[in-house]
Amino acid sequence: MKHPSKRSPHPRPGSTLPAAAMPAMQAAVGAHRAGRLPEAIQFYRQALKAAPRAPEIHYNLGVALKNTGQARAAEKALTEAVRLRPAYALAHSMLADLCHQSGRGAKALRHRLDAYRADPNAGAIVSGLVTQLGQIRFSEADPRLLDIVTALLLRDDVEGQRLAGVSLSLLAHNPKIASALENYAPDDLPLDKPPALLLAVLERTIVADPAWERLLTQLRSDLLTTFDAISDGRAPLVRALAAQMLATDYAYLVTAKDAAAVKALRREGDSLTADHVRLALFDPLKEIGQALSAPSDWSGFVDTHMSRPLSEQATAETIERLTPISDSTSLAVQDQYTALPYPRWLTTRGTTARPRSDILQQIAPQLPVDAAPKDPAPLKILVAGCGTGKHAVDVATRFANADVLAIDLSLPSLGYAKAQAARMGQSEIRFGQADILTLGRIDERFAHIEAMGVLHHLAEPLAGWQVLRGLLAPGGTMRIGLYSRRGRGAIRAAQSIAAVYPHDSDGLRELRQAILALPEDHPAAPVRNELDFYTLNGVRDALAHAQEHDYTVREIADLLDQLDLQFLGFEFALPAPLQLFHESFGPDHRQDDLTAWDRLEQEHPELFHHMYQFWCKPANG
Repeated sequence: MKHPSKRSPHPRPGSTLPAAAMPAMQAAVGAHRAGRLPEAIQFYRQALKAAPRAPEIHYNLGVALKNTGQARAAEKALTEAVRLRPAYALAHSMLADLCHQSGRGAKALRHRLDAYRADPNAGAIVSGLVTQLGQIRFSEADPRLLDIVTALLLRDDVEGQRLAGVSLSLLAHNPKIASALENYAPDDLPLDKPPALLLAVLERTIVADPAWERLLTQLRSDLLTTFDAISDGRAPLVRALAAQMLATDYAYLVTAKDAAAVKALRREGDSLTADHVRLALFDPLKEIGQALSAPSDWSGFVDTHMSRPLSEQATAETIERLTPISDSTSLAVQDQYTALPYPRWLTTRGTTARPRSDILQQIAPQLPVDAAPKDPAPLKILVAGCGTGKHAVDVATRFANADVLAIDLSLPSLGYAKAQAARMGQSEIRFGQADILTLGRIDERFAHIEAMGVLHHLAEPLAGWQVLRGLLAPGGTMRIGLYSRRGRGAIRAAQSIAAVYPHDSDGLRELRQAILALPEDHPAAPVRNELDFYTLNGVRDALAHAQEHDYTVREIADLLDQLDLQFLGFEFALPAPLQLFHESFGPDHRQDDLTAWDRLEQEHPELFHHMYQFWCKPANG
């Protein structure tokens, strides 16, 4: 997605504007592209005198005014552009940015919705809409909004989890669903005609909410005795619920009564039966070992629960073994992610690939242009510890001309990763099994290396980081993720509770129920707000990991010094931390000042949430 300040003037010279406006328009676009914005503004105004009803000129003028800090004038020009052309998607999108920056969220959303309706396939427009919707909780449900959010959830270029919260807030205004949630009464749900949004949420997100979990747990138990034919009118909701259970790794409570009923279900046969469906609400169907024939409306169910998992198992056997794995900690971590690959994911956010140099300019604005690393072609990237592949796909779609090698310890994770990457159209990503500690023996060198949330799971993180540093090509950069000690107080409290539970599936389910039962003021209670708490693989990763370390900003500075690496800047998913930094230290304060960041985190322990994400490069490279 293009950064707003980088948007090109539109249209190019030679478009169907009145002839009288063309000389000034051509001069304006030329000056705009050359960065001479005051000159461009002057020429755009001249062009408007000849063609005052040309929306493209008003749009270009608005872009130039915005980029020179003239927000009010920019908004006036862009408003005129959409008055003249109501379906002008780019103009609506930029108006949304201006409204959002000035705190007018409702008006920003209206413009984002207008932009989306005008051009629902524009990646930047979709991304802007999803980002804003992801931060909203509605006090009432608008039917038009229900349809739009449902459509967004069903797209493969939208990371559905970002819309889970807003979707649940919209569903909560459905009278039947509100009653079911309040009374934990599944019979109050619209079982035969569930809202499309409810089905999409269950199928495409993880429902991270205790009240919803209690309701869905009871619904699942009821279906064990009442769902007795795949022709049942409740089939769409049952299929969606089974998808939710698979996504959570079957994290929900299983009573002794439920366990006995599940054990009695018939697993044999070549055709899908109600018993198979009920089983899929409690256990993975892949254990049957074959896909079953089914009516066309159940083909997606069979694909999700049987064909895909079996295909992923076969794909795992094709993964190249790049290095041996013999370190005891690495083997323990491998066992963990072999049993519970992390995370399970379906979609990834759509982005427009950009040169690394452009991305780095935003991360490290203090870095002189002539000191920024140049991008080779192709840009060889190593994703060290790719898990189930979402990170690898994100990297491959983020960087222009990327050639990605993604490695991990766990073969089941890599099988899932390779299969999912192919489904996302990223079959060119290379996956390999390897241990970071022995990765130095491979011959490849990389222009960019990403190790996000991986090094802190090594017995000696510095040793693994040193290996990765040795794999950098000249001009290389690194993006590193390490746990923040100050941001993990609730997690450490929950880890103390987790220490007394077995770390198998039954033990993790018991652990979750114990934490769900904690009073609101318990130090561990906030982990119930974390997405990871709602999946077994997430609970194991966050609360019962085989090995982890955490850090402060000062300790990271020491590690960088030991590795002779230059800190370039932190990266955040949302703008709030950077805004706080500039409010605290001034708009011109260097973003690579680690002493300032350390001071700010002491005042705001949740600043980095749980993990620092930052860029660095060799100090002399």
